[in-house]
Amino acid sequence: MLLLPFDNYTIETNKTREEVVRELTYYTNGGVKFSFFKAGPGFFNGQINYNTFKIGKNIYGRNSFLPIINGKIEENNMGCKVFIKVRMAWFTITFMIIWLGNAFLGIALEIYNWLSDGYLNISSISFKFFIFGYIVMMLAYKIPAKQSKDELYQIIKE
Repeated sequence: MLLLPFDNYTIETNKTREEVVRELTYYTNGGVKFSFFKAGPGFFNGQINYNTFKIGKNIYGRNSFLPIINGKIEENNMGCKVFIKVRMAWFTITFMIIWLGNAFLGIALEIYNWLSDGYLNISSISFKFFIFGYIVMMLAYKIPAKQSKDELYQIIKE
């Protein structure tokens, strides 16, 4: 993880691919992308195919920072491995790159002015925008990502 949050991990289980798909399907509301109300009883919303899935946490309302979970299920002699990639939505990634990039540009200009004029503006709004945006992004992503990871482990391992 560099500046934008993402996670990659693998869950190994003794279950067959069919059992993993059945369990994921049971806890996932199919195809719902946006709703002001919780879409159903499942913990996740999304699509599950033969050996891949794309899901997100089922919540009330909308949260652009919610992680998107992409998974690939591969069978082996001992059961199967589930390879999981977690990231934010592309729109949110683009927005945060623009937000943090502009804030960083402002910080760079402040540093340039400090080097040329000898005066550093400690109360720089650019620095505050960068820190605020980064903290909001990390908290809004990491908390649901941890909850989703714990729930996936529970669904797939048991």
